[in-house]
Amino acid sequence: MFGFWKKKKPSGSHGSHFSACFPEEGLAQMMVKLSVNKPDKSEELLVNLPDFKNAKLIVDSKIIDESLLVKVLIVNGTIYTAYPINRNFVKLKDCKNPKVNEWQNELEGWVNIHAGPATLEFFAVDYYKNKDRYKNSKQLDISFSGIAYSISKSKGEEFDSKYGKIKTDKMCCLIPVDFKEENAFPDDYFFRGEVLDIKTDKVDGNSFFVKVINAEKELVFSIWIRCSSDGIKDKIKKGDYVSGRLWLQGTLVD
Repeated sequence: MFGFWKKKKPSGSHGSHFSACFPEEGLAQMMVKLSVNKPDKSEELLVNLPDFKNAKLIVDSKIIDESLLVKVLIVNGTIYTAYPINRNFVKLKDCKNPKVNEWQNELEGWVNIHAGPATLEFFAVDYYKNKDRYKNSKQLDISFSGIAYSISKSKGEEFDSKYGKIKTDKMCCLIPVDFKEENAFPDDYFFRGEVLDIKTDKVDGNSFFVKVINAEKELVFSIWIRCSSDGIKDKIKKGDYVSGRLWLQGTLVD
């Protein structure tokens, strides 16, 4: 007798993302804070989930500072998930052929898109309300941002090539972390790029506007990357080249 094996959906987590934003508190303490404080914005939707049909989904958003907010997704009175968001999004137009990798909770997911010569996979912070658009569209405008686990001045290396000597400290790149690495997900990237601007956040951190892809006429891509003070390893100024590891986020442009 033959049967059909159904591929199991992935299940991500946000513990490391909260630790990157709130190193002194982490996920548990932030949940306590968020549960006793009134949200700055609240949305209400009806959703169908594996365990709940026509469930009431409430999405509470709490603004932490100029760059950071936290979304809490509550289904029928129970917290389903929560995640931090870097609010400083940068739009990238005409992203093609989105492919969705939906999480088991069916409220979150990774989205893979093609932007010029680049392929990017990101955590869709608005997936809970826009999953159908992500699944059924062939072309979308996406706004991106990043949260860094760490950032430091790029020390780089020098090597010989057919084009002469190349120094990696002046390169701009966004490279997916090997999925086999511990605690690595498809939306984790190593980055290297030029700092174009810096903003100091009120809650323990800085935001850096970094050029991470420079393919000249094909694609030049810069995003805001937020990093807590614990993750900033050097004194960084505009014009420096930096490197680190980030969590890539995206949202649809309305």
